Amino acid sequence: MSIQLAPEVEAALRAEATARGVSVEVILTEAFKIYETQQKRAQIHSALTPLKDRSVEIAWTVHPDSRYGGEWVALEGSEVIAHGKDGRVVSACARSKNIASPFLFFVTEPDPTPFAGGWLPPISE
Repeated sequence: MSIQLAPEVEAALRAEATARGVSVEVILTEAFKIYETQQKRAQIHSALTPLKDRSVEIAWTVHPDSRYGGEWVALEGSEVIAHGKDGRVVSACARSKNIASPFLFFVTEPDPTPFAGGWLPPISE
C-alpha cells in the first residue's frame, strides 16, 4: 500500500519516529489502531443512543406562545423548561435541569404588518 502525505506531515512522522526510536510504520500502526478504536466506540455509542421523538416539540413550534417572542426557548414536550434572549444561557439552564439534549427554538416577534392579499394597480397621477 502506498500513501501520499503532505511533506510537513511526513516530516512530523519521521521526527516522532526518530524521537521514539521506532520506525514510521510503528507510528502509523499505532495511529490506525487508535482511529479504529475511536470508530468502534462511536458506532457503539450511536447504536446505544435512541433517537428521541420530538413531534410534540415540533408541534409547539408551529404555534409558539407569543409571550416568548424574541427569545430562545428550551422545550421538553410542550413544556417550556427555560427561556431568554441568550440561547447559550437557555441551553445551559435546561442542561442544569438534567436534560441532556434540550430542544431549542427561537420564537420570532409577531409581524405587526397586516396582510392584505390581492393585486392593486399602480396609482397614476
